[in-house]
Amino acid sequence: MIKRQNLPNPERLSIVMATILLAYTLTKFVNVPSEVIPINIIGIFIPITINFNSIVTVSVAGMTASGADWLYREHPTLGRKSTTPHLLLPGITAWILSIVLTRLPNSPLWWGIFSTGGAFLLLVIIAEYIALDDENIIHPLAMAMLNALSYAIFLALAVSLRSSGLRLIMILPAVAIATGALSLRIIHLDNPVQWYFSHSFACLIILSQLTTALHYLPVGPLSFGLFLLGALYATINFISNIISERFTRIVVFESISVMVVLWIIGLWLN
Repeated sequence: MIKRQNLPNPERLSIVMATILLAYTLTKFVNVPSEVIPINIIGIFIPITINFNSIVTVSVAGMTASGADWLYREHPTLGRKSTTPHLLLPGITAWILSIVLTRLPNSPLWWGIFSTGGAFLLLVIIAEYIALDDENIIHPLAMAMLNALSYAIFLALAVSLRSSGLRLIMILPAVAIATGALSLRIIHLDNPVQWYFSHSFACLIILSQLTTALHYLPVGPLSFGLFLLGALYATINFISNIISERFTRIVVFESISVMVVLWIIGLWLN
């Protein structure tokens, strides 16, 4: 069997990345007055702030997904296959990076996160391109990279949200959306036959409950992120192996041990 090594068109990839990074950069130089929409739900006052940053946060995810679709449709082995499964992770990565950047002040740290996050997004887009072809010689590496990057960007989101000091009612939807989207893609990477929406929803519920509990505890940002990351990894690993009918004692031990190690590190850092 002949192995291939198809990589994305560098010109198209440069255009997509330049457009996305430019959108992030504009948030630091464009100042548009904010508009606060007061919402009262069963006696709970929720001020929804609409500004240029919030518009960019939403639009950059769609921009990234559409740019990735334009890039992937040039893949020589695509044929009639759908690009939809490969658009979820680039879109959610761009969305999370936008949230992280908008929570940081204009400083050298912002530019450091901007550069690192841009590199992460570039790797996600390239890895998803490689994942389109099962016969690509570096396909296994791309799959492993997508798993690792998914967990890394979730950790970045959790730490950023905790550092921002937002109320639970603002943190919870962001964690829930990220958990649902990332778990859906990670499970699909291991079980590509179909989408497991109900299983991803179970992950969403578990992480939402844990987020609620941790919010009211004296937990630092990094510890908060590690606690959620450990729970997310263990939950997805359990579910994915149950679906694949590989659920053994070794799987249970692996899932619990990784979660316990991350939680111990979180406690130590706290």
